[in-house]
Amino acid sequence: MATRTVTANDYMKPYATNLNRTGAGGVEGASQTFGLGTPLIYASTSGHENRLIVTGSDATSGIVGVASIAATGVTDTPMTYWIADNGNQFVAPVQSTGTLAYTQVGLQCGIVPDTTVSPTIYRVDYSDTTNKSVEITALVDPVGTVNGLVAFQFISAARIPFQG
Repeated sequence: MATRTVTANDYMKPYATNLNRTGAGGVEGASQTFGLGTPLIYASTSGHENRLIVTGSDATSGIVGVASIAATGVTDTPMTYWIADNGNQFVAPVQSTGTLAYTQVGLQCGIVPDTTVSPTIYRVDYSDTTNKSVEITALVDPVGTVNGLVAFQFISAARIPFQG
């Protein structure tokens, strides 16, 4: 059983499909410090609904996509992101000390931030089947790998359709 060492380079990133398209029309929300590969939602503040902000660890709706650039910390800076469209797949490690198993393919589960890595990255949390936001589509690393990489897509209930 191998153990992957997770680093800041293990941020959520494109794995397959139409991810050459990036979202446009959003701008950075106030005081954002997210890194590359962070799941994003639109702000809910009246008059600022086009601002992109980081989602929480138990996000189950409203995900627009995954940051393709890091936040600048400057409000209203144009932002791009990889779209969380149907069929677009991403890759990320599973939750800390999680071990890959064949039974995880097809599992709908949550995502969780890993604040032990700087900047913070998000992992697929296969132990959280209550706060569902993603579906694991494939194991990227071999079965038995601790902190292994999985391919996934955002489930329809957790994302909003791309309007571009």
